[in-house]
Amino acid sequence: MAGRVDNSGEIESEVIARRAVRGPAGRGPPLFRKSNSSPEQRFATAWNRATDAEAAALGAVQAEFDAAIDTIAGILRSWGQTRLGLEQLDSPAFPAACEGWAKHVLIGSPYPGQPEEDLPARGVSREWSRLHRFAAERYEQEHEAVGAALADLRQVIWAFVEGLGGVLATDTETDDQLLARLRRLRGVVDGGSTEELKRAVLATVADVTSIIEQRDTARHTRLDELGQRLTSLATELQEDQSEGQLDSLTRLSNQAALNEHLARASNLQHLFGRTASLLRLDVDHFGWINDTYGRLAGDQVLTELAACLVRAFPRRSDCVARLGGDEFAVVLADTPLADAGRLAERFLQTARDLGISHRDETIRITMSAGVSDSTRGEPVEDWTARAGLALGLAKQAGGDRVAQAPAGLDVRAAALQGRRGGP
Repeated sequence: MAGRVDNSGEIESEVIARRAVRGPAGRGPPLFRKSNSSPEQRFATAWNRATDAEAAALGAVQAEFDAAIDTIAGILRSWGQTRLGLEQLDSPAFPAACEGWAKHVLIGSPYPGQPEEDLPARGVSREWSRLHRFAAERYEQEHEAVGAALADLRQVIWAFVEGLGGVLATDTETDDQLLARLRRLRGVVDGGSTEELKRAVLATVADVTSIIEQRDTARHTRLDELGQRLTSLATELQEDQSEGQLDSLTRLSNQAALNEHLARASNLQHLFGRTASLLRLDVDHFGWINDTYGRLAGDQVLTELAACLVRAFPRRSDCVARLGGDEFAVVLADTPLADAGRLAERFLQTARDLGISHRDETIRITMSAGVSDSTRGEPVEDWTARAGLALGLAKQAGGDRVAQAPAGLDVRAAALQGRRGGP
């Protein structure tokens, strides 16, 4: 934060100006008497006709008004000296605007950017609505900029953790120092403050740098690739990728976003042993709904189911996606298989209770679900295939049910057996 400038001369001039506005002591509230606005004229008239007791009360109101004016001006000046550390907000124009508004509030000088033709002919006129708009617009800018900066920071940290997961996967020996540091970093990634994130990242980078110096050439190559990825990420974060990761009909995550979330969950399983579960859900007899009620009705069913899924699985750490057609998927972070199965059963009941009004009819639906949990060292493709196999078993059994594919299931053998008609 820049140091304060000695503005004692300006303050002295400002005090003299305020005395000129207020008038000599003992003559009543001249601030109101000088204004041409009708409420202030009424105040001046009341003052002139007031008894001593009434005059004392009106003087107290004037004192409160002056104190409020001083406070507002002080807040504006403090706000103008605040630095957020964000290049797009920390320009010299904002402190100057705050100072201009402070003087406008204190002595009625022109507000920043006020045209000369808008200046009052006489008296003091304060533009409170313009000041409110100035503050509201600035607050909105700060809110958006800080939110974007925090989102960028967390995405960089996730990329860092994912890259380190790939480095560790090539080592036969686990580096205890690095794992301990990563566990501490994990504790602040999802919910820590910005300062905690900063300290955790800087400490982790220092430890990683020390470890890199002790690695062989192959390990150095992998970490150099990670460094290049983090460098390029700063440019990639400027692009709005969210729209490209949304399903156009339901506004849920699409297949690309789901794949990214699955890879992240798999990395967390590898690094920290955090089990995640995958639900794959399908609308029973959806083709019949399209044939009977039309494609518009089918789209309505999908959009209302999407809204139900978002309400049923609201955690920010989870991912709700549409895979295409009438199939959906949900990734549940830190959720073992048994709990995921119960959550799937509960949602299937929600689907049964859902009555979708279309024209003069109510469409009733049921769904089937397959559930699998992540396993250390298992490829993401096998994890998703187990959930798909479980969904197929639920459909073969008549639908409207949940089937589970536990860890360790040989998906290739199970799929081959299913094609042969085996149990």
